[in-house]
Amino acid sequence: MVDGQLVNSKRIELAAGASTIVEFTFNVTTEGKHSAKIDSLSAPFVIVPTGYHTLVVTRSGGGSKPMTFTLDGVTLNSPYTALLPVGKYTISAPEIVNLGTGVVGFDYWNDGSKSSTITVDLQGRLIVVATYYIISGYASCPSLFIWNGTDYVHVSEVSNAGWLGYMDYINEKGEIVYGGGNPWDFVKLDKNQLTPRGTGSDAYYDMILFQQWDELFYLDATYMMVVDHPVGTDVYTTMPNYVNQAFNGQIYSVSKNGLLTPISATKKR
Repeated sequence: MVDGQLVNSKRIELAAGASTIVEFTFNVTTEGKHSAKIDSLSAPFVIVPTGYHTLVVTRSGGGSKPMTFTLDGVTLNSPYTALLPVGKYTISAPEIVNLGTGVVGFDYWNDGSKSSTITVDLQGRLIVVATYYIISGYASCPSLFIWNGTDYVHVSEVSNAGWLGYMDYINEKGEIVYGGGNPWDFVKLDKNQLTPRGTGSDAYYDMILFQQWDELFYLDATYMMVVDHPVGTDVYTTMPNYVNQAFNGQIYSVSKNGLLTPISATKKR
């Protein structure tokens, strides 16, 4: 189905346990957004003028404040999306960004480049992300770093539903009723991130959890949970739930081949 209209269909017979690849080819000539659907799977696509593609430039790390950058010398703000002629473009991100509540520094682009100025070749839809690390300020949760064999690398910010003074609602007497009370968080570590220090019985995993910015936290206990799961699956846990505490820390196994790509995502402020 393309834009709700049947374009093609194929009938396939498979033996038990067998698999095959089914391909469909179709042409759409009208510029703009379209949708394709095969059974329950669907995805959007965009037709652009010949010789043009979409360039997206955005920033990651340290809040959501827009980043000012230059594209071929022209000053612009992220998140930036534009339909541009194919070809090469030079993008420069600032080394230091003042967010008001903190200061962040340039770290790397999503292609791994460490230079704040890169040249990209626009030959198809391209998303370019500048990742920043926090230098100072910017209130945030504790940061988890893990030793990867050569250095400590950032894994995630650790949060939970155990905030002190987290207001839930105001009752009929006008009194504040506080929520939270389950101060656990769960951070997934891939086995490729885990590199032990030492050898033999003296080997151990080296992790650092510390507060970098202007916020207080209390740490009572930590532990590592090892999950044995079938080949071809991965495991995930629920994030802290501020509404329904019953879902905290639930473990799920998911087929690596069964994950579906989101049809679309919309950012609302």
